Amino acid sequence: MSKADSSDLPTTAARGELTFDAILLAGGGSARMAGRNKLELLVGGVPLLERALTAATDARHVVLMGDQIARWADYHWIAEEPRGSGPAYCVAYGVRELELLSRTSSDDLSPIVLIAGDMPFAASAIPRLLTALPRHDAAVLTDDSGREQYLLAAWNRTSLLAQARDIAPHSAVRSLYENASIVRVGAKSGEAMDCDTPTALTRAREFATQQSAP
Repeated sequence: MSKADSSDLPTTAARGELTFDAILLAGGGSARMAGRNKLELLVGGVPLLERALTAATDARHVVLMGDQIARWADYHWIAEEPRGSGPAYCVAYGVRELELLSRTSSDDLSPIVLIAGDMPFAASAIPRLLTALPRHDAAVLTDDSGREQYLLAAWNRTSLLAQARDIAPHSAVRSLYENASIVRVGAKSGEAMDCDTPTALTRAREFATQQSAP
């Protein structure tokens, strides 16, 4: 996997300026949240899933991967088969579904953005990911330590289609990026936060409170 640093990318691209589709990862068992569906938990008074959908507001098509949640039943949901096959396989499944939604445009080259449903501050990163993408297979957000957040990324459509063909159930997320040319985009202002544990959820809630303080 080749990498290029991109910590000081321009952020002038306005949301909605680039046409893209989105795959929103909305599955998983929420086992560490005492059985509660974490996507319905609140951060800053807003459910996690609602925040993720806001990040995808400007997408042409949005595929939500997971079991449908009644409150958001109007969106396009699909669950992978076999169930519980992991996020990498969900991405591959979602790519195929996007191709069905875009079947009227066989020459469609619009990028595909991956958004993890438990990342409440992802929205502001998406314009920078899309801006960084040209000449690479994927643009991936990194946290302060340089660790890639593979489920918050923008992909060249053709590249993701090719990578997804070889993804089997239970493949590691990193396998989706094998032999891909990626550019790393540094996170700003909480963008890399996820809420996969109660402690992380508490931290995100505290950050949201700080952000809303006068």
